[in-house]
Amino acid sequence: MKRMALFVLAMLLTGALLAPSPFERRLNIPVYPFKNEGPRRFSWMSCGMTGTEIADLMRLNSVNVFSDDDRKKAIQEIEPGTAGLVKESDVPGVGRIMGANLIFTGSYTVTGRSVWVIARLANVETTKIQKP
Repeated sequence: MKRMALFVLAMLLTGALLAPSPFERRLNIPVYPFKNEGPRRFSWMSCGMTGTEIADLMRLNSVNVFSDDDRKKAIQEIEPGTAGLVKESDVPGVGRIMGANLIFTGSYTVTGRSVWVIARLANVETTKIQKP
């Protein structure tokens, strides 16, 4: 998990360089649940991994963090006015509506005694994955 925290920090710094000056605004980052790409019996890890990333990001003063529940609430508030035009699968679109600069998500696979984690930080405007 320590490697993951360092990786996330590197990604955030990269994203911060692409965002407007920190004096202008804070980064708004929705955190999507990590997806289990391996055996179903390890699906329980998603909640813990996602919660850990939210807690780590919340420690940064220059970041506003939105959980998956916040995102779902935003979709529910938007949908009556758009008559179902906003689909939950439209991650960048929902991110823009929430005022997000970057979207944090990822996946993991458990193989034997190893856990392989792939974290992604995507720019909302360009939809491109930020490189560390």
